[in-house]
Amino acid sequence: MKAIPLQGPWYYVYLAPRWVLFSSPSVDQDHSIGHSTFWAKTVAPAIAKHYRLADKSSLKRLANIPYSMPRGRVCHRPQPRNPQEWVVYFGQDWPSSLKKAVVRKAILCAFNLDSADWLFDEHVTRLETDERAFSTLTN
Repeated sequence: MKAIPLQGPWYYVYLAPRWVLFSSPSVDQDHSIGHSTFWAKTVAPAIAKHYRLADKSSLKRLANIPYSMPRGRVCHRPQPRNPQEWVVYFGQDWPSSLKKAVVRKAILCAFNLDSADWLFDEHVTRLETDERAFSTLTN
């Protein structure tokens, strides 16, 4: 039995010495979590644990930099002639150390997809200010 395709946000996060995919797959787009909430409730706590950030100031700063890592969203985009069409929106800004094919396969697998269209979305690109803040917090 084939797994049900899912949709929702994802992040690729640097947890030294490697990059880790965080995803929040959901059956229904209307009940899918937003990036900022997903970052604050799931991703930031995992980063804090990994880098041993326990003081309130660091945790607050970490929670406020959701644009520091590569991220995107998987969406179902039904079309009249192709009701099973899926799209992955992303910022095209993952580091060169991540192999594109490996990243794409991991994201597709996390959402139970065999294939999808990959579309650039400037709304999910990283912000340099958040990237610098992340680097400052974790070094």
